[in-house]
Amino acid sequence: MKIVITEEAGARTAHSCGIRWTPTLLIADGQGKELWRLEAGSFPADDFLSYLELGLAHSAFSQQDFAAAEKAFHSVAQKYPDLKPEALYWLGVSRYKQGSLEGLKEAWGELWNNHPNSPWAKRVHFLFVSS
Repeated sequence: MKIVITEEAGARTAHSCGIRWTPTLLIADGQGKELWRLEAGSFPADDFLSYLELGLAHSAFSQQDFAAAEKAFHSVAQKYPDLKPEALYWLGVSRYKQGSLEGLKEAWGELWNNHPNSPWAKRVHFLFVSS
């Protein structure tokens, strides 16, 4: 739903949703519970779909549908190079939540080996660096 915050009704909706900056992309469940949020500011229109797909993956994870989350994060990792490190991180977590430690290690290994300068790689360093 598009909200025009310069209109009175839009301003009320934005306030009730806690929108602090535009554009903001929100994904909610059928009861209106927020599942994922991106306060991106301005980004190219071509990036909208990639962020929407990432948000849907996070939404599946939030709803504890880890199989759907795994599939969605895998898709994001394959299709969107800029989002691949984050998608690999959460792909691993989704696999772990389904009981696959090896799946986590595989995804995080790809993250560590192929995106070592990513902020997401810093989150998995403990698995690959001996102290």
